[in-house]
Amino acid sequence: MMVEYLKASITEGCFYKISNENTTYTINGTKSTVLLFKLLMAKAIIDTKATIYHFRADLGSLYTYMTNIGSNIELFNLYIKNSREGLKIRGETVDDLIFKLFTE
Repeated sequence: MMVEYLKASITEGCFYKISNENTTYTINGTKSTVLLFKLLMAKAIIDTKATIYHFRADLGSLYTYMTNIGSNIELFNLYIKNSREGLKIRGETVDDLIFKLFTE
């Protein structure tokens, strides 16, 4: 029942962010309130200019990141996706991603 209370307490936008992550807070078919709360806290966003700068810096150092992860394309794609989503949520865009992908 607590899982339903938590779900009822969040906004529609927040719900859509977690709606496809049922397995994150489900153990053996039972939904865990503690794990759902943990997921919600992980999705909470603190909007600061430093956070925006951090995401832009991440996208500016893609060559270094790819080298550090041993050319693991799945991790690389996730890294880019997380940075782009972080900027998008804050109303920012990345117009030069293709350029960043091919810059050392």
